[in-house]
Amino acid sequence: MFRRSLLLALLTAPLFAADPPAEPKVEAPKAAPKVDRISGPYTHANLSLYLLHGADVLPGRKFMTLDEALEQKKIIVHETSEVNQLSVENTSADVEIFIHTGDIVKG
Repeated sequence: MFRRSLLLALLTAPLFAADPPAEPKVEAPKAAPKVDRISGPYTHANLSLYLLHGADVLPGRKFMTLDEALEQKKIIVHETSEVNQLSVENTSADVEIFIHTGDIVKG
């Protein structure tokens, strides 16, 4: 019995003596972009949208919605082995695709 207790103590001691793992360094958030004016609200039912107008915070980058990318064949949609899960491949080198939560892909 003494040997088991001693063995258990010797095996678990390094776990408590070790330093905790280092936490990853988190960068401070950058300042929010300057807003020149606010337009709206644009309201439908229980949803109101306000548009924030200002300088382009991502200059030189082009964006396209999922529907536009599908029409222009800028993406390829692959089925996965999981139900209700798809993989989307962006074949365009100069356009980034915006896929919003709830977008429906038909095909």
